[in-house]
Amino acid sequence: MEVSRPVPNSLVARNFVNAFPYFQGKSGFVTKETLQHAANRPLIGDPFHDQMTMLAREILGRPGMINLLDGINHGGREDSLISQGDAQQAVYEYEAQEAAYMQGGPAGYNGGMQGGPAGYNGDMQGGPARYNGGMQRSRVENGYGDYGARNYQPAGNGMSPQNAEVANNFKQAKDSDLTTELGNNFDYFNPNEHGKITQQSLREVAGQPLTGNPVDDRMTLLANEILSRPQVNSKLDSDHDADKGDGLIGRDTIERVSRQPAAPNYETMSDVDLLGALKDKFKQYWSKDDYISFDSLKEAAAASPPTDKSRLAAELLRRPGLMKEVDVGTDGKGGRGAEDERFDRLNVDHIIKEKQAN
Repeated sequence: MEVSRPVPNSLVARNFVNAFPYFQGKSGFVTKETLQHAANRPLIGDPFHDQMTMLAREILGRPGMINLLDGINHGGREDSLISQGDAQQAVYEYEAQEAAYMQGGPAGYNGGMQGGPAGYNGDMQGGPARYNGGMQRSRVENGYGDYGARNYQPAGNGMSPQNAEVANNFKQAKDSDLTTELGNNFDYFNPNEHGKITQQSLREVAGQPLTGNPVDDRMTLLANEILSRPQVNSKLDSDHDADKGDGLIGRDTIERVSRQPAAPNYETMSDVDLLGALKDKFKQYWSKDDYISFDSLKEAAAASPPTDKSRLAAELLRRPGLMKEVDVGTDGKGGRGAEDERFDRLNVDHIIKEKQAN
């Protein structure tokens, strides 16, 4: 009897990236408790929600996966908050482990489900259905986003070392490099009679199996990477506010997006640089009293698909120590300010100066 291959950790993690908005709370993060709640609910016969239930079970059932998702961008320190950037970084980590494993390198890949942590009761509650590594496609009305955040199916349950290298290069590439490559291979994506690439054709290329053909596989991996970056895909569909998204990607839009500067990586910024970025965008978050409230940051962080504004807010919320510092700040008279979950420019400037002096 043929034994089915276990779904690689990288594919489970990538499916989590694509399903992130489904589990995301108002704070912009996914918590372990949210995943446990989803994992412990019964299967109800709904293809979409049942697939999300099985995905949550698979994440919790893989030794160390929830810990990696939580602590990967923070030196292993866990705070029970998982950002979409954390999930994407976990994909990179698992793919590197799997590539080393396939090349005969050190053991570091555990592709099987071997029990679950506390909080997940392990009862499938709905029959023998199990997670197969493929996200079920569903209509937008059933919860999938327009820009691929949850609606593409990753190709294959593993890849050759050559394809792993191509995929890793795409993951490290700037948004502008991806869009340039898309433009250079525009005709491969079956533009319609109006000379536009549709979101459907992009998903169809992403869903192609990896066959070993270097051209086809490269285009499949390119499409997958674009779909894994909903902020890029939404720009390709509509690269400015006046242009309403219509599910179509034109050569002109690709050219404009490829010239746009790369989005800042807030997750790698120091506290000082992050507060500096906040100062530059202060008016995007403040209320009429010239203060930024914690609630306004949480609201901004929950935006889907993610925007520059939401990513900055989410990273601030990921640093509770920094948030407390800027909350208290100064009273403007040399003393400490009030801890009331809001702050003004004076507090931001005060904390920046304090940190620069240390």
